[in-house]
Amino acid sequence: MVPAECKRGANYVKATIPMTPFATADGRLVTGQNPVSTKAVTAKIIETLRRL
Repeated sequence: MVPAECKRGANYVKATIPMTPFATADGRLVTGQNPVSTKAVTAKIIETLRRL
């Protein structure tokens, strides 16, 4: 099922295996898929801040 946001141009990505670490960044927006993604999100945030 494709989220409604994709129909409006959003880029929807998710982990291939459920409940595994997964984080993504687009510009300054960083997000994680689940609680297991804490370290991955932290790494993305640090990477994003270093680019500013």
